[in-house]
Amino acid sequence: RGALQPHPRDHHAAAVVGTGMYSYGGWFEMRHAFDDMWRFDLESYTWTVVQVATAAPAPQARFLVSLQPVGATWLYLVGGELGADEAPRRVYLNDVWAFDTASDTWTLVAPSRCPRDHSVRRLKRTGGRTG
Repeated sequence: RGALQPHPRDHHAAAVVGTGMYSYGGWFEMRHAFDDMWRFDLESYTWTVVQVATAAPAPQARFLVSLQPVGATWLYLVGGELGADEAPRRVYLNDVWAFDTASDTWTLVAPSRCPRDHSVRRLKRTGGRTG
């Protein structure tokens, strides 16, 4: 108690960039989905909330989401599902977002070409490309 840390959750996504493990989304008690980004410093073992620019667009709250590091500073977030608090029925998301860990900003890349199967939670890296 006392130390800053994320609210308990499951079905979130996490990926490592540099000395930080970034965690995004997830849900609590199978109802409320999160839209926050946290960074766990792998050297000091401390959590910090990533302060994303509020004026910039950002992904909506979701769980069952994929997060993949690309290059030295980027994370790609793909798909997910809305929580029961956010949608009265199951809604699967198929958008793709890029997060720049150097500037803490989100960029909408594009919706994916086909609906995402919610049972697939990982991006596949092939030949240096993520697909």
